[in-house]
Parts: sequence; C-alpha cells; structure tokens
Amino acid sequence: METHPQAKIAIGPPIENGFYYDFDLGQGDDGKPRTFTPEDLEAIEKRMRQVIAGRHPFQYRQVSADEARQLFTDQPYKLELIDGLAQGGIDEYGNETDEAPVISTYKHDTFEDLCRGPHLEHTGQIPADALSIDIDSTGRVFVAIPGEAEPQEVGQIEIATFVNPAGLKQIGENLYVESAASGPPILGEPGLENRGRLIQGMIEASNVDPTRELIELIRTQRAFEMNSQTIRTADETLRSVAQLRR
Repeated sequence: METHPQAKIAIGPPIENGFYYDFDLGQGDDGKPRTFTPEDLEAIEKRMRQVIAGRHPFQYRQVSADEARQLFTDQPYKLELIDGLAQGGIDEYGNETDEAPVISTYKHDTFEDLCRGPHLEHTGQIPADALSIDIDSTGRVFVAIPGEAEPQEVGQIEIATFVNPAGLKQIGENLYVESAASGPPILGEPGLENRGRLIQGMIEASNVDPTRELIELIRTQRAFEMNSQTIRTADETLRSVAQLRR
C-alpha cells in the first residue's frame, strides 16, 4: 500500500504451497487493468526486506463490523467481505461456512488487515533469505539458509492442553478459546506429558487419501462378502449332512 496507495486489496487465503493475495491496481494509461511490473516487484521486495529487518510484532485484535468498516472505509472489496462476515455464512476468505466468524485483524508496522491468524511473534522471526521451513515432531522450527550446511532453529511450537477440554468456548471457524469451565491453557513441548506430536503438512489439509481409503473399503467389503459366502456354504453343507443321517 505504500508503493501503490491507490490499490484495492481483496483476500489472501493460504493454499497448499503458501498463499496468494488479490490486488486491484486500477487502470493503466492504456485503459487496461494495471499489473505489477518487474520494477514494482523489485521495489516491493526491497520494502519487504526492510519490514523483516524491523522485527515488527504482529498485533491481534477483534473488532466489530462497524469498527472494521471504519478501518477499511476506502477498500470496497474489504467492505463487501465485512458485510458478509457480519451477516454470517462466509468466512474471511469468502468461503461458505455454517459458523459465525469472528472479525479480527492483525497489524505490523503501519499495515493492518483482516486476518484470522495466528502469526509468528514478529516479522523477523523467519530470515528473509530462508529457502525452506521444516518443523520436527517435537515442534522445533528450522529454516534452511543459503551457504549454511545446517538448518537454523528459529522457534518452538507448543501444544496447549486443558484440565477440561469440553469447557472450551467455540468462536467459529473450528476455533476455541479458554473459558472459566476449561481452565487456563497448560503449554508444553509436543510429545511430552501425554501431548501428541506434530506432523508437518497435516495442519491445513487432511492426512487421509480418499482414493486409498475407498480402495481399502472396497477390499474390506469384498472380503466380508467372501467370508459370508463361505460361512453360508458351510452351513448349508452341514444341514445337508444332518438330513442324510436321518
């Protein structure tokens, strides 16, 4: 927004290999929709590196629909999304949902946007030149840095348990918060004190292969039918033998 103040921003949902963000840059001098040029991208990358170096904390807050409209008063796509969130039926990415989403934002430095989160602690937690991010089963976060033989540890993911998990308060979007009934969160390292371990890549996507499960279901069904037929045949044979003896 600093380099393109006229830009209109839409949504930026996470996807399998990262995320994307929709921008409307208006029309160019030729009357056609404007797109980012290589020079634009170079300037954006330079600014992003400055943001990363600034180690700005990510600040979360929940807002009402009216507060959100005031915050994004000059962003028509955001206003449309806020109206949908206020009415219910869609989430912050525009997807249909049966739950009532919470309207929340995250802010770092001078930029604030609608976001469910969560995020890292600050913008510098992942180095700007990191090639990849890996999380082991105990929650330790490593990044691969060019020129370094060993990955660099940059953080630790903890798992929260509760004395009474059934007492957690549901706030929508499959999210829960602590309540008086659940008690405060008890944080700890994955794998310790009966906490489960982490599996990277299985947070946002299901770890079930539908095709494989369908094949296994068909195999199980056929095995059941074969066993049923064997039992039926054996039963009929015994009945025939019993009648011959009479």
